[in-house]
Amino acid sequence: MEDEGRVELYCSKVPPLYPVRVSLEMRQELIVRSLRVSSYTSIAKESGIPVMKVIKVMSTPSAPMPFALLVKLAELARIDLWEVLCSIESIGFRRTLKPNFDLEAIASLIGYSASSSSKFKVRERSVSLILRYDDDYQLSHIMELLRAVLNANPGDVVVNREERKIYLLPGLGVLLLLLGAPTRREFYDGWEVPGWLDRYPLEFLKAFQSGRLFRSVPSRGCARFYFKAFNLEGMLRFVERIRDLYAKLGVRLEERPRLLSDRIIYLEICRRAILEALLHSVGFTSLKKMREISLLVER
Repeated sequence: MEDEGRVELYCSKVPPLYPVRVSLEMRQELIVRSLRVSSYTSIAKESGIPVMKVIKVMSTPSAPMPFALLVKLAELARIDLWEVLCSIESIGFRRTLKPNFDLEAIASLIGYSASSSSKFKVRERSVSLILRYDDDYQLSHIMELLRAVLNANPGDVVVNREERKIYLLPGLGVLLLLLGAPTRREFYDGWEVPGWLDRYPLEFLKAFQSGRLFRSVPSRGCARFYFKAFNLEGMLRFVERIRDLYAKLGVRLEERPRLLSDRIIYLEICRRAILEALLHSVGFTSLKKMREISLLVER
């Protein structure tokens, strides 16, 4: 486990009413220490949770806590939030799973969510996350990541093979948001990549370039990243951030972004040495993309 001081947490992005269960020991510590310095009424007001619900949840050991309440209790109890999160026993409503904060696997899943999510929608009580995938090879990689992060098995997700979509558990979306993953709108506005991903550039970039934003353009002998940009300035900052992450792996993307339309920019990569580096030094989780980039390199 890594401590919170080195991993940014984005609590405001998480649905405030999403249910979380921590260990009984941590739960008792949170409640006892919080009530020494505050009251049910104040806790309700500051967390945005109705006071009767706060009383019921805090007085019922088996009851899950709304995420916003958990964060407020950690603050009042002066307990490190990362320590609290590591004590989580289960998250979710009907399908509750115990999360593992495997940061390498989470870095990969954030790469996928940024580049391949057809839907990443946040509601007050839940999260919808749908990923697209290229082939069974990539699907198996995503499933391995789900096992690492949520101990999930194939029965815990819905796969639409005809449309090549994976409907993921809300709990995964919650964890990814907590650690900085972007919703689709945030990405289009120019996502600020969390600083902790600097420690896992390979895991993040391998998944990111294996997604739908990276495509082969055989007619030009090149490959391209395509980015929809609602905020052009923000997206250009994101592209520079991606360059920095590639540079950490020794891959120098010197190409400049070009404007394809009012809301789409692209980064075209034609140099053989860079294509080889993307193929061999970074790698892909998609056999389809491996074949496409291999053909470009062999031309």
